[in-house]
Amino acid sequence: MKAKFSKLVAGCLSLTMAFGAFSIAPFSASAAEVSPTIIGDVDGDGYVTIHDATLLQYYLAELADINDAQKFVADVDDDGYVTIHDATMIQYYLAELVDGFKKQPVPQTEYTYVVAGTQNLTAYNWVASAKTGNVMSKNNDGTYSLTFTDVMASDDEMQFKIAAIPVEGGDIVWYGADGKSANYAFRHTMDGDITISFDPKTKQLSASGNGVELITSLKINSITAVGAGLSPWLNGISWDPSAAANHMTEVESGVYRIEFNDIKEEMNYELKFAANDSWDNNWGIPAGVSYTPGEWADAVFNADNIRFEVEDDLVKAVVTLDLRNFDYNTKQGARFCVDLIPAN
Repeated sequence: MKAKFSKLVAGCLSLTMAFGAFSIAPFSASAAEVSPTIIGDVDGDGYVTIHDATLLQYYLAELADINDAQKFVADVDDDGYVTIHDATMIQYYLAELVDGFKKQPVPQTEYTYVVAGTQNLTAYNWVASAKTGNVMSKNNDGTYSLTFTDVMASDDEMQFKIAAIPVEGGDIVWYGADGKSANYAFRHTMDGDITISFDPKTKQLSASGNGVELITSLKINSITAVGAGLSPWLNGISWDPSAAANHMTEVESGVYRIEFNDIKEEMNYELKFAANDSWDNNWGIPAGVSYTPGEWADAVFNADNIRFEVEDDLVKAVVTLDLRNFDYNTKQGARFCVDLIPAN
């Protein structure tokens, strides 16, 4: 039986490769643009056809690229690999020699998309809930949008993210300007409507309307060291981005520093950096990433708290934030270091 199956596989493969050589149209969409969800639908057009088998053969012959989503649906035998066997099984399915595939589609989570952001835009201060009424509507092309009407002009930044709230319950997924953590920031120079748009496929979001001006650079008036204050650490002030006592000194252009003496041995010190006495623009570290004092590390825009341990008593903590290479458009390039200097 196994030998017979191998012969059939070889026959189907040679036939399809010959068929594909003269009948398949060029693959026009780039792999990055394709997000298929149907098992066997490698090209992402919504159907399982001979084109999918041929595209898979092209990929295996290194004549075409496919992305991770395409590889997932291409692995129809669910063995964890994309092989010629998967292409053959697609051919068998089209020839009605098999009823279906071993791999089954992953259930798709249904989300409610909510705009959460600053109060001057959303009327709430970063509330991710459908109860705010800031729920986006689905458009015919699969994108979502929400128009805020008669929004007053503001000298302050307007910022937002998209909160994807699972309909059946679960953790909220956030999407920002970079598709992840960075807030989308703009200014609104005249009264009028503002439309927020979001594409779940590309994770791209935008704001449009008369008077909407994107912010491409960050003007810094102050940098504050913020965290769980435990005197003398952060002067005993907890989570206040406007605390003047914790304003950092600009020791050279783009480099900010603050020192705290006689820091006590303690577990779980926490720290972030906030610009201009507000949480709107802040830096931390990715969730779950640990920080070792004395090392330079990337300061990630609008990320999680920086956590570290102090193992000696009465040390000096020298905290430095380097923004010389920070690019507001990409939200990357910031660095920080916490030096712990033992007492003499």
